[in-house]
Formats: sequence, C-alpha cells, structure tokens
Amino acid sequence: MKNKKLLLIILITAIIVLFALSFVYFKLSVSKTIAVMDKAEYRANEDGRVKIRNSFSGKICFSSCYPFYFDKENSGSWQSIKYDGCEKDDVAEKCVGINGIKAFKFVFPELDVGNYRLAIPICNNCNENDKFISNEWIYTNTFKITQ
Repeated sequence: MKNKKLLLIILITAIIVLFALSFVYFKLSVSKTIAVMDKAEYRANEDGRVKIRNSFSGKICFSSCYPFYFDKENSGSWQSIKYDGCEKDDVAEKCVGINGIKAFKFVFPELDVGNYRLAIPICNNCNENDKFISNEWIYTNTFKITQ
C-alpha cells in the first residue's frame, strides 16, 4: 500500500513539473522573435534563406542597406564580419506587423569554413522609409559553412 501511495505522489509531482515546464517554455517561445535558417550547412555561392517571425509588440522594419550581417564563431564568442559603407540612404523598409513573417533569400558570399549566424538589426515600432536606426537585434540559429 505504501508503494502505491509513493508511486502516486511521484506521478502527480511529475505531472505538475511537466505542466510548469510546458507553461514556461510556451511563454518564452511566444514572446521571442524567431529567425531560422532553412538549412544547417551551406557552401559559398549557395542560396540561403532565413525566415523571421515578429513576436514584438509592434511592427519591425529592416535596413535597406544591410538587412543582416554574418557573425562568425571564434573560440566561443561571435565576431561580426564588417561590410563596406552603404552608397545609398539607409532607410527602414520591408516592415512586418505583429505576428507577421518575413523571409530573405540571398547568395552566400565567400566565407571561411566555420560556424556562423546571421545578426539582424531591426527598427522596432518605426515607420517605413524613416531613417533606419537599429534599436533591437535578433539572431538566427547557428549554421556551418563548408568548402
């Protein structure tokens, strides 16, 4: 009889813990804007795609010059790959409303072999065609560049 009570207590505790963890996971996943690459591994000059879901409380806009940057992993830290200056005005464009989805397709440049992510500057709650001022950053999952 004691074994049945102990088993019942363990079972009820496990259910409560699983429910609590599910609730926390759901709250965290709903509140984050997610940027996901279409593959885990790419080669230089290959097509890449990233999909971004807006879970901010307002619309988000992307830069007309550089909608994303490449970050390379180096000994556990991320180093941004710098681009040349933009020859045109950097304005907010390709805005996405709350819960909207934006996808970018691009060709990978010549990058060294290694682990990368995209660093995506966004302007949260700005208007299309305003001067782009990044006030948030979102990052993709890590992906690998191979030869």
